[in-house]
Amino acid sequence: MLLLAAALVALLALLATLQYRWLGQVSAGERERMQTNLRASTARFTQDFDRELGRVYFGLQIDESTVRAHAWGDFAARYRRWQASAPYPGLVRTVYLAEHVETGDSPRLLRFDPATGEFTPVEWPAEFAPLRPRFAQMYLTAAAVALPEQVAPVPPLAGSIPAVIIPATTTEPLLHFPPNDQRVLLKTWLAPASHVIAVLDQDYIRTELLPALARRYFASAGDQLDYNLTVRSRTEPQRVVYQSDPHAALQGAGDTRAGLFNVRFDEMDVFLPPGALPAHDAPGAGVREKSFSVKVFRRSGLPPAKPGEPMRVALNTDDDGDWELIVAHPAGSLDAAVTRARRRSLAVSFGVLLLLGASIALLVVSTHRAQAVAKQQMEFVAGVTHELRTPLAVICSAGENLADGVIAERAQVKRYGQLIRGEGRRLAEMVEQVLAFAGAQRGRRLLELRPMDIAALLDKTLAAWQAAQETPTRVEQRVPPRLPAVLADEPSLQRALQNLLSNALKYGGDAAWIGVAARVTPGARGEEVQIEVVDRGLGIEPSELPHIFEPFYRGREARAAQIHGNGLGLSLVKDIVEAHGGRVTVASERGRGSTFTLHLPAIANGNKAVTSDE
Repeated sequence: MLLLAAALVALLALLATLQYRWLGQVSAGERERMQTNLRASTARFTQDFDRELGRVYFGLQIDESTVRAHAWGDFAARYRRWQASAPYPGLVRTVYLAEHVETGDSPRLLRFDPATGEFTPVEWPAEFAPLRPRFAQMYLTAAAVALPEQVAPVPPLAGSIPAVIIPATTTEPLLHFPPNDQRVLLKTWLAPASHVIAVLDQDYIRTELLPALARRYFASAGDQLDYNLTVRSRTEPQRVVYQSDPHAALQGAGDTRAGLFNVRFDEMDVFLPPGALPAHDAPGAGVREKSFSVKVFRRSGLPPAKPGEPMRVALNTDDDGDWELIVAHPAGSLDAAVTRARRRSLAVSFGVLLLLGASIALLVVSTHRAQAVAKQQMEFVAGVTHELRTPLAVICSAGENLADGVIAERAQVKRYGQLIRGEGRRLAEMVEQVLAFAGAQRGRRLLELRPMDIAALLDKTLAAWQAAQETPTRVEQRVPPRLPAVLADEPSLQRALQNLLSNALKYGGDAAWIGVAARVTPGARGEEVQIEVVDRGLGIEPSELPHIFEPFYRGREARAAQIHGNGLGLSLVKDIVEAHGGRVTVASERGRGSTFTLHLPAIANGNKAVTSDE
């Protein structure tokens, strides 16, 4: 059995090692999977948001000829088409138009009225103060026919407002670069004289657009987000545009970051209205190529164009965007979440292994105890058999002598009768103990509790016990006359006391002295009556004290001295006292005797106390 237990423990250790390594590999794979999904969700989130800006940019363009003629009907129609097709029409709060005025150095600002479809002049808002000088510089530069490196173009996006700034388009045919002179053509294409300024509704972005995208890409079930999202300005990090959880503090750099608030011009074909891209024959290509020319250039310069190749000019925009999206796991970081999940899995796994180990230990302990109980039962059977055989042999021998007429004298007959009576009582006591133990093991102990006077019960028990003894024994009593009554079953409690008295006589040695005392003391649950049975015999080894109330247990000294017994007396005493709601304790010193104490709860003061005087 021990070898099997050792093998199982070694197997559990191996399983624990393999489980630890496997969970480490699973956690690494899970971390990679979550990071990949997070990066993909972040990319789709930013693409969808920037696509809405691109939809505004290409949907609300205005033609230069429309601006010059102040014929606003075409723009009003484009505005209505954009509102009808845009998934988030509340994104744009107000539309303005900045145009060059020939008679002055300062550009003029007009505001679009969706109800009338007209632009009307207004004062420049304070939020446009950084942009107004740049418009003026661009418009004056356009009139001066300057080189592109001297022009500071107005950016297509202003995240601080926030707004989308759209240069006016032209309907002139697409031009080609001549072999040498680029100055005049660049002046023609890259110096717009008007811009549409679409001011975005930041409250709508914070409460509608960004939450909708967050739920679309970062919610696994319902509206509960798996990550905390923060959108803030790059130039002013303290200015937070949106936060999915206002109570969550931004920890470190987050799990991933991405630029936001950008126009993705690689998707411009998606947003342009039909006919906005003129078709041209590329020399020698044999196909019709769609080309689109925009008005603002990238200041880093353009690669020289080959002769006959259509001119393509990119917008001056920051690829990273004016805003920044920061995504962080609620646990603090993705690594922390994976580590926490791994620790939980390890705790569960090792908990299961620990339970298995505990089960093995309990199995070993139970097997050991079962073997010990089986051994004790065999010893009990042998002891009971021996104990029964002795009185039976004495009774049979005495009966045969009487029956055969061997004993004729009256004194001898009387002595034989007393011998048969004593052995019969001893035999009856052993049978009674075995039956009582069997009944207790089956839970069949029925007690009829009623108020009982302890002093009277002790007198009655001592008288009956002394009458059954063959040799006189000195019993010293110390019982006060008035003690609280206890609820007791008289026959059961008498049996317990008689067992203690018999043990005191049996293990008391040659002293033939027994002390019996009773007193009332305060207990944890009220007053209790204590009954002590004291002897001056062998005493009990300290190592044996925890086991003396176990069934079939007999001490080493008792076995060595060949004192008769079956190891059931004290077990029955414990069962009887506990059935009365009490307990039994023992104090012993080797060579100086033992003291067994019964602790019985006294009847509450509200009940009538029965005393020895009544």
